[in-house]
Amino acid sequence: MLHRIFAGPEVPRPRLTDRQLWALAERAVPAGQGYDWNQALMDFGSTVCTARKPACLVCPLRDCCLAMPAIGTALAEQQRDRRHAARDGAARATPFTSTTRYYRGQTLRVLGTLAGGDSIALDDLGPRVKPGYTAADRPWLHGLVSQLARDGLVALRAASPASYQAATVREAAAAYTVADTDDELVAVRVSLPEA
Repeated sequence: MLHRIFAGPEVPRPRLTDRQLWALAERAVPAGQGYDWNQALMDFGSTVCTARKPACLVCPLRDCCLAMPAIGTALAEQQRDRRHAARDGAARATPFTSTTRYYRGQTLRVLGTLAGGDSIALDDLGPRVKPGYTAADRPWLHGLVSQLARDGLVALRAASPASYQAATVREAAAAYTVADTDDELVAVRVSLPEA
């Protein structure tokens, strides 16, 4: 804070060395009032002249502070950039209908329409969950329903339980790996868990 007031901004690099700054600090302390001075500096540094966002507009030292013009400009630019990023980010935000959360909900909705205890193959479930679903989406859908199964929300079965069990053992080791052989994935059936 003393560096800002007496020497200017300390970024990108300080203008004073540590030795010069200590000498300046010693000269600035009013005689016999060291304790009160230090308390005032700490209060001022924690409320007005903060490290990350100094309140230059309300600072009582803004007229004599050498860093105020540079910091004020930098803060104004930063605030403007945040507003632009927020506006641009809102325009580029992923639509909810493209999120994993949406597809998880769609999967549960489709499974809820099945007769009690019925299951559905991945390739029959896919088009009902995701418009434009193709066989290339099969590993993605398998990953989605596997996560739902880990959460206890669906049950997974396969026409060949031995091959599917091997696939789920591999999957448990690395949750992000969903691609097993296409033959194994085609045989996967999904249903709501039994009550």
